[in-house]
Amino acid sequence: METWITAGVAQGEAGALERIFRTNDRGHEVLAAEGYEVERTCGVPGGTEAWTERVLVLRSPMHAQQQAVGLEARLGYAEKKLAALTPPRGRGKRQITDEATLVEAIDTVLKDHRVHGCSASPGKSRASGKRNMWAAVAALRAAGRG
Repeated sequence: METWITAGVAQGEAGALERIFRTNDRGHEVLAAEGYEVERTCGVPGGTEAWTERVLVLRSPMHAQQQAVGLEARLGYAEKKLAALTPPRGRGKRQITDEATLVEAIDTVLKDHRVHGCSASPGKSRASGKRNMWAAVAALRAAGRG
């Protein structure tokens, strides 16, 4: 499936995808999906019969937009949780001083918010005045500690 997605991205950049439009409730034509068709040969393992199967690989812009909004929200929540791991020194504020514990806590937050493996722009923090924890994660991983 990964090769189908890669091929779809390449065709999309080349403008070669088939576009499917629909009429919305206001009477405007809107893009419902875009994609392409691929054929593959299938058969029963050990059998002599084979057939050709048509596969439609589609991308819905509305679904992609909803997924992007969800990812952005999860990144925001994770960033707040990561910033809370290293609060400014002060009365009643507990600091994590052990690097291994901090890396483990960072990994837990990233996995809990389903953003493990996502990249954020270092230096572009949503929370003003807070340290960019994504840069700290990247630095720890680059140093081979995570």
